[in-house]
This record gives sequence, structure tokens and C-alpha cells, in this order.
Amino acid sequence: MKPGRQIFYDKNEVGYYDKKLIGEEEKLTECECGCGCLMGERHPIFTYASPFITVVNKSPLSISYYLDVINDTYIFDYDYINQQSAIQFVSTNINLSKNYLISDDYVFRMSFTQNSTTNADIVIYEKDEEGNKTGVISDILLKPVLSISINGTTYYVKGDIVNFVENTFTYETEFRLSTNSCLINEKNQVQIVNLIRSGESREESVFVDEIIHISVYAFLENSLISDKDTTYNPDIVVPEYNTNYSVVNKYLINEDMHLFYNYSSTINSVCKVNKPNEGTETESYNFSLKSPL
Repeated sequence: MKPGRQIFYDKNEVGYYDKKLIGEEEKLTECECGCGCLMGERHPIFTYASPFITVVNKSPLSISYYLDVINDTYIFDYDYINQQSAIQFVSTNINLSKNYLISDDYVFRMSFTQNSTTNADIVIYEKDEEGNKTGVISDILLKPVLSISINGTTYYVKGDIVNFVENTFTYETEFRLSTNSCLINEKNQVQIVNLIRSGESREESVFVDEIIHISVYAFLENSLISDKDTTYNPDIVVPEYNTNYSVVNKYLINEDMHLFYNYSSTINSVCKVNKPNEGTETESYNFSLKSPL
């Protein structure tokens, strides 16, 4: 069961049930007390939304709870500085967040601040018919890339510069990992659907463990670098940037980064499962949960 589902407790203590499983909305009526809820004959003692991914394990019969509401900040270490580039980018930390009320995406947010306040024409603006610069940005010659190593294979996602602060030459950047907020297979891995294998350009689905390690690369257009550094062999290959871009900075997170947290040993539940239509062509299971918390 994904997080954020509205769950009610019945006044007759028949157990917990999910609003989405009650039935069609037109068959429901307001409860007699006039509170306005569409509960039919059922009136909730209280209502809540579980923040956990709840996994019912059939064999052995058990309940597991995982929290993927994330808002963690990690400190960068510099792993590489291109000495051939006068333009460098300073970045101290990256924030990883996930809020199921907004999106199923994992969002990494960080800022690149140019080491000089001299305009290097990294931001390209559209021009009007008279050749004057407009306020519309047509391209940014800084290309951020985030990489993840999974079972010895390097994958990446390209970042989006969502805001440019002109007076400080700061580039506010987001990277997104898209998922469905479900844990899949016996290893309880999350499925990321927009990762790209190093050296390729096609997105693919990859099963990822709870803990990841990332690196971030700042690619800069070669025309802005005094001499392309041929001594550095980056461990990430982005075909789109191979010819005209070079890495000027690489940032590394040495800590473990959590995509979710396992609370199964902290929260205990009683689980009952029955198979009401055994012997029919269509099989279905009902289950109920009761937690001491």
C-alpha cells in the first residue's frame, strides 16, 4: 500500500478500511451527525493518512513498513577540479527530498555559484530583431549531471537549472529520479524509471537499493575553457556532451544516502489474511492490519 492513502476507523470497531475501497462515491451519503463526510452508515472515530509504504508479505505472513518521506542534506567533497578552466563552480551541499503529497519523484536540489562575478556569457539570451538581448534565456552552457553507481554500473540523470541568480551568478539546479513509490521484489528495492546508462542516451528502469552513493559533475562548454583538459578521464560518459563540453568540477558525497528508511523492526502489527472466494476462477485476498501504536 502506497503512502498517503486516507484510512478511517469504524465506530463499530470492524477495523480499518481505506476510503478508496468503500465503493462508488454516488452510493455514499453524509453521516447522521452532520459532519459532512460521505461515509454512508459508517462514521469514523478518527481519520489519518499513513506515511509508510506498507508491504504485506505472504510467506512468511508479516507486515513491513518503509518511510520514503525524505528531506536530508549532505555535504559535498570536491573530487576533481579542472585546472585548465578559469571558470569554476562552488557548491557545498545537496538536498534530497521526497514528498508523496506533491510527487512520487525523488528531487535533488543544489546550487552552483561561479567563482567570479565577471560575466562569462554562460547564460545565452534570445535577441530581438534589433539584436538586443531580451530577458528570455535560450541556453545555459553549464550542464549539470548526477551519477549513481548500481552494482558496478554507472547511471546518470541530467539536471535542470531552474533559476539563475544574475547578481551572484548562481545556478539553482534540480535532478529528478522518477518512481512509483512502491517497493518491488524480495530485496525491497525501489524502481527508478528514468536512469540512463553511462555512454548511452536511452532511459531505462533500474531497481535500486535503500542506500545509494552519488557524484555530481559540472560540464562546461569548451569555448569557455582555455585548454581542454585531456588528462582527466571522467567516469561518466554523456554522449550529448562528448564533443563540445568538458568536466570542470566533480562533487562527491561520501555518506550513505537513503531513498527510504526501514521501520519494520520498530513498528509491530498483527496481520490477518483470508481468501473469501477460494475455489473460484478469480482469486482475491483480504487483509487487515492492527498496530499497537
